[in-house]
Amino acid sequence: MCSRSIQSNIDAALVVGPHDDVAWLGTTPTGEGVYAVVHRRGGIFTHLYRVAESAVRGRGGLVHLEAVLPGGRLREARQLAAYRLSARLDAPPVRVVLQAAE
Repeated sequence: MCSRSIQSNIDAALVVGPHDDVAWLGTTPTGEGVYAVVHRRGGIFTHLYRVAESAVRGRGGLVHLEAVLPGGRLREARQLAAYRLSARLDAPPVRVVLQAAE
C-alpha cells in the first residue's frame, strides 16, 4: 500500500491510534468515504467505516461504523464495502496518513 496525506475534516474524524492501519477503500454512490481501519488496542480488530460530511458547518464528518471483523481483515472489509455499501472501490486500497485540518 502507498501512503497519501488526507487533509480534510471529514477524514480526520476517524479516531486512530499510532499503530493502527487506515485504508481508504473508495466512495459510496452518495459520495461518502469508505475506510477500513485495523485497530491494535485491546486486540486486533478491523472496522469498516462510512464517513459523511456533517450538515453542521465546521463539525467535520459523521462517522458510521458499518462492521467489526476480528483480526486484521482488510480484504474482507473491502469485499463487505462493495457488497453492503455498493462502494466504488479504489484498487488496491490506499493506506492513508490522517492529519487534522488547519
